[in-house]
Amino acid sequence: MECGYSGMSTRDLEKRSGITKFSLQTKYGGKKALFLMALDLYLDELIPWIDLSMSQDGIVGFFRMRADDTRMPEQGRFGCLMVNAFTEFGSTDPEISTRSNRYLEALRSAFKRELLRRRDDGDLDMSVDIELEAERLVVSMIGLNSAIRTYGSNSAAANMAEGIALSVQRLRKTQN
Repeated sequence: MECGYSGMSTRDLEKRSGITKFSLQTKYGGKKALFLMALDLYLDELIPWIDLSMSQDGIVGFFRMRADDTRMPEQGRFGCLMVNAFTEFGSTDPEISTRSNRYLEALRSAFKRELLRRRDDGDLDMSVDIELEAERLVVSMIGLNSAIRTYGSNSAAANMAEGIALSVQRLRKTQN
């Protein structure tokens, strides 16, 4: 998460993890296979966390929490492992792309569910296009995570998160 795939040499991986080069090859299938396993584990934990956070805090709270040093783990200052991976690899690697698509779809679905819930509760203006708004929020989350990685701090992106949160609040149903 800190160095990226390309920035972490096999020797650095051995030093930081304690895995020998032999074990890396025989037990894990090499650096790339270990990285893919790490992405899978990350997604397996991240996706339920996104759903839980969204259901507890809503979209506004979700963005504010992401840029809050007191609520995010220290490693969060390196951004999101999935955003870092698809930024580094783009669409050049089908195995990374499959995982990236899983992440993006999970994020998109969580935003859609929350927007639909708000609409059903009568809190969301009926003119809001759920599909387009969910896409905007996905892009906003990617940008927020990229900024956090760039600055090396969750709270450095607090103003960005607040701007996104305020834009979501503006989707509220207007009173006639």
